[in-house]
Amino acid sequence: MRRALVLLMAASAAACSSLGPPLQGARTGDKIIRATQPMTQAEVAHLAWGDSTLASSVAVLARFQPDEIVAEGTVLVLPTRERLGARLHEAHSLAGGPAAAGPRGGCGGVRGPAVSAGKQRSAAALFARGEEAMADHRAEDALRDWEQAWTENPAHPGLAERLKGEYRVLGLEAFSHGELERAVALWQKALEVDPRDETTLGYLQRAREQQQRSDEILGPGSGGSR
Repeated sequence: MRRALVLLMAASAAACSSLGPPLQGARTGDKIIRATQPMTQAEVAHLAWGDSTLASSVAVLARFQPDEIVAEGTVLVLPTRERLGARLHEAHSLAGGPAAAGPRGGCGGVRGPAVSAGKQRSAAALFARGEEAMADHRAEDALRDWEQAWTENPAHPGLAERLKGEYRVLGLEAFSHGELERAVALWQKALEVDPRDETTLGYLQRAREQQQRSDEILGPGSGGSR
């Protein structure tokens, strides 16, 4: 209940940056999606497959870089989830690259040095523990586990979306209480996870505009609670 209003605010903000509804391809069952404005690949993946962690699949199928934003007006033809593996293999073959082993986790595909098997196991355990904590309504414990998992293996499937989403929600809570500096700090953490996330960038812009208005009226340093 403590987060019902905040989640409603987040849903309203997300509605302003949604893609048009997917259309089913007449012969193949593929989903045809047209971006109505610049979108993150995580948002496209969520619409196409109901799973934002498949964002890197958008990059492969559409020949994008993993961190590239899908431009307004872009039309994507994406397979149903059941046909995703075969289409990824085909896309890799056409691009002259190795066959896909499967979609990578994270938002837009997290790239970095190879992670040891021990760190992968540790991150998986921490991620699972965070999921359990969130299910038990222990949001602080969940965030702590996910942050620790991020230090072990930021590419763990689903971790980036969970961590970014929690920073967003906490930032909205702070913003709704007039704690602008705290909201800005939390949304900046979300951008450390996904630097090009359009929704978080929009939240930051609103907060900074409000800080500026407060400074103009009340003087510098008055733009939010400390």
